[in-house]
Amino acid sequence: MINYYMVDSWRQLGHVNFYTKSKYVITLPFNVLEIVNILEMLEYIYQKEQEDFFVDDEDRLLKGSAGFMTRIIAYVMIVTNLDNVIDQTYSHTKKFIKKYGWGQILPSNKSIDDKRKKLIKYFLYRNKIFAHPSFSSPAGYTQSNSRIINVFAKLLGGVFSRPKTDNISTQVTSLKYFSGSILSFNEKNFSLGNVSMSVGGVDSIALPTIDIATDHEEIRKYFKEWAEIFSEIIEKLKFINQEESLSKGDFEEVMFS
Repeated sequence: MINYYMVDSWRQLGHVNFYTKSKYVITLPFNVLEIVNILEMLEYIYQKEQEDFFVDDEDRLLKGSAGFMTRIIAYVMIVTNLDNVIDQTYSHTKKFIKKYGWGQILPSNKSIDDKRKKLIKYFLYRNKIFAHPSFSSPAGYTQSNSRIINVFAKLLGGVFSRPKTDNISTQVTSLKYFSGSILSFNEKNFSLGNVSMSVGGVDSIALPTIDIATDHEEIRKYFKEWAEIFSEIIEKLKFINQEESLSKGDFEEVMFS
């Protein structure tokens, strides 16, 4: 049985419609339907991972490893891209709110920033393994040319850095991970991480452990907290003087639901 609280926290969000005098409607929060659809994908992947791992089949290891790799690649890409989508959605929302002088209602993001640090390993896997394996694209990311690296550099106090070109050990390790050649498993789940290849005595980049079964609950809590931030913004907007809102934004009507 899927626990849908992560998805429901977004699906049940209240919203506010700003009707402009030119008959254009601005709805806050932005992109909720799209975010709900993407969250559904994460829950589907988690459900299939749980179902397939516990199937009583003598070929489970062979079938399961291929299934896990397919799902973990999709899972990592969805988590990282969704995080960027929500981050951009919040940026657009914040810009809209500040434009009309309501910046005081924006909540503190310290808690979400702390939780976001745990996603760094997902961006490592995305950038070094799944989006473009180091083996086929050894030119690394630097703080000057990667928005993602800049985001997490700020979260870590500016200490996050990358070499411009990955060494041969990192390149070989990336191919082993991408192909599922060094997949780990136990009685509960498959996982990736904490294994690296050394070529010519040169160390590979360190990759922490990731697995869907263990990580998913923290992922749920993280995206649910984002929903709570948007919900707090909508609730505080209700206490903004409506006449002032209409005059500031040249709006014809403001409706909450």
